Amino acid sequence: MAKNLGRQLINFDADIQKFIAGVGDDLPTPTPKLIKEMGARLRRLQTRYSLSTNPADKAVIKAEFDALAKAERDAKMAARKAKEVRAKRDASFVTGTNLFALTEMVLQHGPNDIPQRVATVDAPHLKRCVMAGLLEPRFGSMRLTQEGRARVADELVQRIGRKSAPPRENTFIKDPQARQQDLETQRAKAQSHLDKLERVLAALTR
Repeated sequence: MAKNLGRQLINFDADIQKFIAGVGDDLPTPTPKLIKEMGARLRRLQTRYSLSTNPADKAVIKAEFDALAKAERDAKMAARKAKEVRAKRDASFVTGTNLFALTEMVLQHGPNDIPQRVATVDAPHLKRCVMAGLLEPRFGSMRLTQEGRARVADELVQRIGRKSAPPRENTFIKDPQARQQDLETQRAKAQSHLDKLERVLAALTR
């Protein structure tokens, strides 16, 4: 009996594709996933129904196939709608990396003359800022919106707070004179950068 059942299952698997091809246009376009699920479902039905040309058998199996196809379509529709909802929600969300790239552009070009052509690495960050309403195109360039000015100003305040700490001596430099010269150089660079941050912040808040 087990031997006969094994032969029946083998024949059954081999006939699945033939059955689908035989029904033709009466069935939805089968995807690999749909064929696999249909095969599993037909296995459960094979003790009651065969893949013969009996119209009653075809009607039952076609109903099963239609149900699977509908479930697959509904799942794809739900996934697409969920993706659209996430896209709309994420469009207004700006990450720290997005804001960092925007702030760097403001430091380089100012708040009202950011070029639309930027490096490839910066493009997606600025695009997200445009979608979130922080940037707006204007005569071949881009400028900060009021919301963008506020967000960049907050970022600059945080940077100024971090840069306010005086630089430390490089203890790896053994010569005291050279170590002092390096410290003075670091102080001058830090002060220059701090002055630039304060100038841009003043331009944004006035």
